Amino acid sequence: MERKLNISVYQQGNFYRVPKLLIQGKKYEKLTSDAKLLYAVYQDRAEISIQNKWTDLNGDIYFLFSIDEVCFFMGWGRDKTIKIKKELIAFDLLSEKRQGRNLVNKTYLHLIDLNTDIRKFISKSLMIKEIDRKISENEKVCQNECLEEFENNCILSLAQNFHCDIGNIKYFLRKYRISLIQKYDDCKNLLETKEVGKEDFQEIFDETRKAEKPISRNRVNRLLKVCLLYTSRCV
Repeated sequence: MERKLNISVYQQGNFYRVPKLLIQGKKYEKLTSDAKLLYAVYQDRAEISIQNKWTDLNGDIYFLFSIDEVCFFMGWGRDKTIKIKKELIAFDLLSEKRQGRNLVNKTYLHLIDLNTDIRKFISKSLMIKEIDRKISENEKVCQNECLEEFENNCILSLAQNFHCDIGNIKYFLRKYRISLIQKYDDCKNLLETKEVGKEDFQEIFDETRKAEKPISRNRVNRLLKVCLLYTSRCV
């Protein structure tokens, strides 16, 4: 029997749904994966609470889900279950109300803070593309900046664009071996090549205008070499 995810199975929606903000929201980046999973489980059990009419007078849904039941359902030990619940409470994603002795506490699931900053998806190709974009948009600035200024400004710009900490950007660059120093040198060389190309084009253009005879084949070959060098650096 095939065990691959099939579109017909996927469309049945028989999954726990973890809100994207729990993964991408900056406010919840320190929340453990187990806590995010338990939040999704509580969210899924809201339907059971509604069926059992476990709602307050104002419509708030509560859960009668004891520690032992959570342990059994999640396959966790008691200490871990208590720790994960406290973590959700600390992040203001869960709260409990005592009902009395020998009665299960009412547990309430809180809505996620929609105002938190969202981390964008980062890939190596996107990171390189963003670095190249910054260089191309600020060629004169990059040319005049020292290496340290360029590196700091580039990292700050990447952090702002991807909505993450500077430390995360530095870690990503190290992880994928993306050298801003090499990018800086490439930028310098590209700008120098472009300037040489411009000078040669202008020089040959001026000579062509002044000369009564066509320019020599050597001059044409030199121009072609400059064009090929410039093109290779732009790719």
